[in-house]
Amino acid sequence: MWLSPPRCNHRNVSNSVDLPVAVSADGLACRLGNVEAVRDLTLQVMEGELFAILGPSGSGKTTALRLIAGFEAPTAGTLSLFGEEVASASHMVPPEKRRVGMVFQDYALFPHLRVAENVAYGLPRSADRDARVREVLELTRLGGMGDRDIHQLSGGEQQRVALARALAPEPRIILLDEPFSNLDQSLRAHVRAEVREILKHAGATAILVTHDQEEALSIADRVAFMWGGRVEQVGTPDEVYSRPATLHTAEFIGDANVLHLPVEDGRVAFPFGDLPAPEGARQAVVIVRPEDLQIQPAGVYGHVVAREYYGHDQVLHVRLEEFGLLLRVRVAAHERLGGVGPITLGLRVTPLVLRADAEEARA
Repeated sequence: MWLSPPRCNHRNVSNSVDLPVAVSADGLACRLGNVEAVRDLTLQVMEGELFAILGPSGSGKTTALRLIAGFEAPTAGTLSLFGEEVASASHMVPPEKRRVGMVFQDYALFPHLRVAENVAYGLPRSADRDARVREVLELTRLGGMGDRDIHQLSGGEQQRVALARALAPEPRIILLDEPFSNLDQSLRAHVRAEVREILKHAGATAILVTHDQEEALSIADRVAFMWGGRVEQVGTPDEVYSRPATLHTAEFIGDANVLHLPVEDGRVAFPFGDLPAPEGARQAVVIVRPEDLQIQPAGVYGHVVAREYYGHDQVLHVRLEEFGLLLRVRVAAHERLGGVGPITLGLRVTPLVLRADAEEARA
């Protein structure tokens, strides 16, 4: 049962190569009307993994989730769940036979039913039904709340009821569609941590769709970034943030100084020292995270023209007059509290260099 975590909970899922493949998409495509919503979707999700699909509106992430759920049919490619092919251009297993649990953006709870009745809704009538409801209520920290009406619950509690209902039939996979978007900003971090802990304790394989980068990076074992219907990069949160494979990934995930610089003799002219250019590139894009710049006594001269103070840190807008560049620099809250004025900067790490051509913008 779910309350006894399976062995995979004790492994580092993101680094495991011996875990069974839960979801395998190979060249999936889906056309909605005249729009090719998903193109060549290829990825694998491992059993017990918490996987996030991240991207802006219109990137195809929700369509990808609906393909996995069985709500949309692919026009090309194949989809397999735990080794069983469930969808292709000529074959379609209906959603109810895929053993997939769904947590919707608006939770889709029945307001006229109490908590326990909502959780029990998808369960067949049997002698074990009430016991299973009590079990998932305890798992989702809703024990003793089964008799409450839905309107008596907070947003976070309603979120957990939706999760309990999805877990109750013991699905093979849990799908979550923008599950935290209806919560107040102050609640999101707390509820995210709760949901991750519950899913990990349950040993669940889960796929989360979101447009919120903080959400994806904080909750997922691995992240797939989508843009224009395609997956541009799959990796751990650290990999997609620190080593983005494309310009779209770099610009969407986190804050970045994106510098379009010329290439001469295979080198990129960069204010902090020339960098090797991607092979064959005539122009390059240098990606510098604001936190990868630092104030230091001997460095590149600049001038602070604006300052944004956030309490825990601050962002300085620094103009490098000699190079005609404006950089954002993230520093600790106690540094340069005097505001605008001269400054010298250095690098903490070597920046990432990508090809300037967006179609070839890979490290």
